[in-house]
Amino acid sequence: MRNKCARRVLVLSLIAAALAGVAPSHAATFDDKFVVVTIDAQTENKTGGFPTRQLMAQLIDRITAAKPKSIILKFFLDSEGKEPDSTMLVTSLAKTRVILQATLNKSPPTTKLLDDRFYFKAAIAPHKPAVSGDEGWIPLKRFSDKSPKVCFADVATPGQVPMIEMFNGRPVESLYACALAEAYGNGTLLLTSHRATFGKQSLALDDAAEVRIALADVSLPTTLSALRILDGAVTSDAFTGKVVILAYTGSRSPTINVRGTPVLTHQVFLAQLRELVGLLK
Repeated sequence: MRNKCARRVLVLSLIAAALAGVAPSHAATFDDKFVVVTIDAQTENKTGGFPTRQLMAQLIDRITAAKPKSIILKFFLDSEGKEPDSTMLVTSLAKTRVILQATLNKSPPTTKLLDDRFYFKAAIAPHKPAVSGDEGWIPLKRFSDKSPKVCFADVATPGQVPMIEMFNGRPVESLYACALAEAYGNGTLLLTSHRATFGKQSLALDDAAEVRIALADVSLPTTLSALRILDGAVTSDAFTGKVVILAYTGSRSPTINVRGTPVLTHQVFLAQLRELVGLLK
């Protein structure tokens, strides 16, 4: 009897919502907003090893043709690379909105140079970011000139995800914040007292402008192998209107220690971002 009453209440609630023109709520998921394309071991075996700038350009061009909202390139472009591959990549970057990554680092080759337009201009008080440095791997100017944003991919510990970092004493957006801003906030991060806001969604922050997460699940989200895109096996509507993350998970992927277990660095980034999406309110 109780089950029948409960079902009746649910049906009546759905009918009332429909009559009021209100659709039942749908909790946002990672796959609603993001598509992950990985240059994986299969892609390496087919294309001859670590991805070239030419391969990146080809993938960006094919994704761009499907009208994504934007692309996040999870590769460091801090070196010249070979020609004409690098020139091809510059041309591809100019065709769509591609977010580039940087990182704090003291291992050569490093630089202290970052174009002024990539710093976060709004006030960050009362937050005092804990992740900071004065040099790093920064995209070369020829690449960053074609990008609307350069964002920093650093964490002190896997369970503490910064929205803001400090570079040369000035605030910069983390790659996590940039990804969420692309998906939910039309590219804009708003920082208020202990909240990071992306459009109509926001996350609670601690004093260091970080989000504390459990990181209970470090598995990869659903991914598309870059090889399938190169082979033409992926329909164009897979990318339309979404933020595409183009990452490397091949044989030369670095790892990060998560609870005593080495996990691919890009895999950890994706798992962290997926959990952040689940925390949005």
